[in-house]
Amino acid sequence: MKAKLPIAALCSCLLATGLQAQTTSYGLYGGISIPRLQASNDNIYTQDFESRSAATFGVFGDFGITPVFSIKAIVSYAGEGGKRDGMQPVPAAAIPPALPVPPGVTLYGNFYNESILNYLEIPVMAKWEWGGKFRYYVNAGPYIGFLLDATQKVNGNSAFFLDKNGTQPVSPPRAFDESADVKDELNTVNVGLTGGVGIKYMFNDTHGVLLDLRGALGLSTLQKNETYGKSKTGAVFVALGYSFTLHKKTK
Repeated sequence: MKAKLPIAALCSCLLATGLQAQTTSYGLYGGISIPRLQASNDNIYTQDFESRSAATFGVFGDFGITPVFSIKAIVSYAGEGGKRDGMQPVPAAAIPPALPVPPGVTLYGNFYNESILNYLEIPVMAKWEWGGKFRYYVNAGPYIGFLLDATQKVNGNSAFFLDKNGTQPVSPPRAFDESADVKDELNTVNVGLTGGVGIKYMFNDTHGVLLDLRGALGLSTLQKNETYGKSKTGAVFVALGYSFTLHKKTK
């Protein structure tokens, strides 16, 4: 209920803005998300994650305030997360009970590890747009994200090692082929900042297609238990979209 109240208030404010806007545009878009987990380098479990590819799509409303300034709101599906391949530490929960590990000892393995996080994100941005048939814009503002699902996937074949260089094996090779739902281990609400640029080609006064490039940086820590790190989201979105404009008179 607490999460729904801000959304309802946001929609009411945007509707009120739209009623007094010079123009109101609506549209939809789809494209690719290139996310990467951002983590401090003082935790071995969250270091060295790289970008992965995912999907993003959504709808938007662009509520004009002046001929060049508007408030843009988006409701979108956004793939987040990251991937890590190669020698890396193995969390204690993933070590077989038959392989006792002394307290304070970290084991390593050589495998592929992917964190797949999917969010419903709602950015609200200030937007400046100018031009004629080709219109250019920049926009920036905050966003809130709600975690839809979270999966950790690992695969590969590796022994366990006492060192990260893989020179001291303590077990024979074993298969790493697991997929775990980790949503309960993560905070379900994420807030951050987003912004980008775009170009829109207008077929006529009301219809156009656009190319949008936007980046996002999460400010919230993902993990509930920070033993395994304090990761934050980060992503670049590249999308194609379609918009149509409703002309309104300013009150």
